[in-house]
Amino acid sequence: MGARIETWKAIANHIDRSVRWCKKAAQWTDRPPLPVFRMGGPGARVCADDADLHAWFTALKSSQGISRR
Repeated sequence: MGARIETWKAIANHIDRSVRWCKKAAQWTDRPPLPVFRMGGPGARVCADDADLHAWFTALKSSQGISRR
């Protein structure tokens, strides 16, 4: 397990995307959503594991042809 990332801004910076893109990716239903978790329920703080983010983004890039900005 990697380091915990605890804000939308930090998550976005980690995968080189915008906060808005990350929030939308967390809600995807047609492909695996961004692996984030709420700490305390709806509207609570968000967190993600950097190893999970790396694995998710690598899989997304290979299946969708997405590149880093």
